[in-house]
Amino acid sequence: MTQPDVRMAGEALRWIIAIYYPKKRPSPATLGDWGKKCSPVLNGILISALGSAMMRGAALRYRTGAQLPGTSMPVAMAADRTTRLPSMIWAKWALRLFPPHGLYLRTVQAALPCLVLQIGNTLSHSRAADLLANASSGTNSFRILRALQEHACWPDVQQALLRLADYLESHAPPIDYQRRRQLDYTSLLPAEDWARFCRAAKVSVGRGPRFRTTRCYLFERLSSMPAELAPEEFAASTIALRSSVAAFPTTLTPGFAAELERTAQAFLVRHGIDEPTTWQPPDRLFDGLVLPGYDPAVIEVQSVHHLMQEEGLTAPQTATLLSTSSHAIVHLLEDNPLPQNQWQARIAGLIREELKGRLPQPELARLAQLYSESEIARRFNTSNALIRNLRKEYGLPAPRRGNRPVKAGVQSEFGGDADS
Repeated sequence: MTQPDVRMAGEALRWIIAIYYPKKRPSPATLGDWGKKCSPVLNGILISALGSAMMRGAALRYRTGAQLPGTSMPVAMAADRTTRLPSMIWAKWALRLFPPHGLYLRTVQAALPCLVLQIGNTLSHSRAADLLANASSGTNSFRILRALQEHACWPDVQQALLRLADYLESHAPPIDYQRRRQLDYTSLLPAEDWARFCRAAKVSVGRGPRFRTTRCYLFERLSSMPAELAPEEFAASTIALRSSVAAFPTTLTPGFAAELERTAQAFLVRHGIDEPTTWQPPDRLFDGLVLPGYDPAVIEVQSVHHLMQEEGLTAPQTATLLSTSSHAIVHLLEDNPLPQNQWQARIAGLIREELKGRLPQPELARLAQLYSESEIARRFNTSNALIRNLRKEYGLPAPRRGNRPVKAGVQSEFGGDADS
């Protein structure tokens, strides 16, 4: 008791425990009588004394990395924490804590909330998974915990999880995640709204797979649950579709992302909910910690956009060049979509609509008397096919081939004399 803190006091007490339990591995429950009717500080010292001898699952339950270890929350109160926890943890948290080998990010995303839910209480892995809509399983959450504990960064990983649990206890998020899990999502972006959605997003109307992927992505974004738990009509059960949903941010454009947000907010309003679509805890909870995963904040958005749009690289290729993970690239693009390229704009009809604004029917008819289609296309910096299609849309006759002689002094939208 003369030691300066609980951790050092636990180290000083450890030899006594070894005398009483030379072969059997004791647990905090085994030593419960040692500190019976004593202060929480002595209980914390006893737990600290057990150190690495404790069972793996007990580390979070007894908050062994805290300044004062011990269980501090009844199971009933722990269950109430589900309103503050998503079924899939925020992407940045999964990325920062992600063990880099042998695991899928989405498996980690679904398991980490179960671990946070168990901090400071006696909930089992399976019970925690059940409270979070079974997005993960007790087996998976224990497997992720074991992988994290075997990593050299485990002390800091544990600190991050403890900080998160403490923050959620003292700061209620602006989203009620339990309510989000219980909403009826069958009316989310119905098929009859898809064409309107695409027009508003200024993209082409994709076929069935594009619609299903968009709908499942919206479901995950709003419900915080994996697409596998979406309503049956979402067709979210196939592995290919789950992969498409995971990679979906790489296909976003600013217009598409804006329409996704508008659609999500309209859905919440229909259910009488005034909340942001998504939220995440502050980054300051990571301060001073060395974590095993990837930090999206160190990636330059401009570099990602250049490599993927101008160089034509995929997300994995871009990640390799930038010494990061493709998961981090995908997360970055979720908040910073790639600008719409000319091919996408052409498919969506935007270039054609813009050209119609610059080249209305009377002007094209006039210019067709002076120039060939190829010359008009050159001067308007567009393709022959687009000028030809616009002429057909206007119902104008086909011009003869070749450039025509032009009278001097004819003014044109090009600027200067038409024959200059």
